[in-house]
Amino acid sequence: MFLWVELTFELFAAGVIAFFTVSLGLITHKTAVRVMFFELFLISLSGTLGVGHHLWWQGLDKYRIAIGGIFSALEPLPLALMIIEAMRNKREKLHSGEEFSFAVPFMWIAGSAILNWIGAGFFGMVINTPTISYYSHGTYLIMPHGHVALLGAFGYISIAFLYMTSRANALANNYVWSDKISAYGFWILTNGALLFALPTYMIGMEQTQTAMEMGYYYTRTREAPVDMQGWMWFRTVPDVLMILGGGIVVYDLVQKTFLAKKKA
Repeated sequence: MFLWVELTFELFAAGVIAFFTVSLGLITHKTAVRVMFFELFLISLSGTLGVGHHLWWQGLDKYRIAIGGIFSALEPLPLALMIIEAMRNKREKLHSGEEFSFAVPFMWIAGSAILNWIGAGFFGMVINTPTISYYSHGTYLIMPHGHVALLGAFGYISIAFLYMTSRANALANNYVWSDKISAYGFWILTNGALLFALPTYMIGMEQTQTAMEMGYYYTRTREAPVDMQGWMWFRTVPDVLMILGGGIVVYDLVQKTFLAKKKA
């Protein structure tokens, strides 16, 4: 389980992003192979050592846990480096007047790397230390880390695949194409995902403090988060945004894939 979270999870995301950037002409095949070997080394190293921050429960020494926490936070780094390189090449293409037809799939891939970095990197570091981890297991504090990282690493990559297939089909059959609706769906869904982290983080911090003061059992009871009802109701805002954004994406993909019209 640990190696799935710390190693395979990020390695899969990096490999798919490498495939996308090569397919979209933003990175050469030779460069991608070299980068992937470097990323394989870095992710394998950081993933293997990153397991250490899970080992508090096995009673290992603090040095192993500290090393694990540091290297675990480095796991999303290769994805960010590849996206930065791809964005630089895309900007050069646009400045040179060259047309870039796959802006929508690339937008979702870039969003994947960003959400992965925020969810796995930043929010992962928040709960990395043994003191926080001991009291925060099973609380809302884990939710920003898991939900944002998972949506970025797998959800956005899946949507990017769908848009890439739909765009290739539109080019091959001379269908009408517009980026506007997909951009609306992207930004609404992304803002919803990021906003989702705010109430869950605040509730989780309160639960963690309660666990430290009154015990872990009490913080799991229904009465514990009663003072956080405002944040619980506020969570409906990002929930609605994510449902709305997801609905727009589904509608847009159906229109572009199954109901597309030929250009005049």
